[in-house]
Amino acid sequence: MKKLLLLILVLVCGNLYAKSIANITALRGDASISRDGSFLVASLGADLLEKDNIQTKDNAKMQIIFSDETIISIGKNSDFSIEEYLFDSNEPPVARFGMLRGAMRTITGHIGDIAPQKFSVQTKTATIGIRGTNFSIFIQDD
Repeated sequence: MKKLLLLILVLVCGNLYAKSIANITALRGDASISRDGSFLVASLGADLLEKDNIQTKDNAKMQIIFSDETIISIGKNSDFSIEEYLFDSNEPPVARFGMLRGAMRTITGHIGDIAPQKFSVQTKTATIGIRGTNFSIFIQDD
């Protein structure tokens, strides 16, 4: 019993000390965040963490701003994931995202300027390396 209690405490405290890498700055409609096996209702101003998955419903649109000032807009019926994100002066930056379905548009921030080869979006059938400052992705079910 003590081991189970300790494990729960470690998991809860680990999430409390996880570093926020982005915030939801605009939200219309219903969306959720999947984090460590839990589902959270997305809300304006919510912090996002590395490994978060975001799902938007058919009435939803969302805008996220990352710590390097990358702006990502996610459209309705989308499934977007933050696979890897690091923007820290002590280590090389990386921004790796996943897009399973839906639509997104982005304007890259500092990572796109200083290390464009480290900014990528992976889809079911392709990985997109970013070499410009903005782009859009539309993924259809078929």
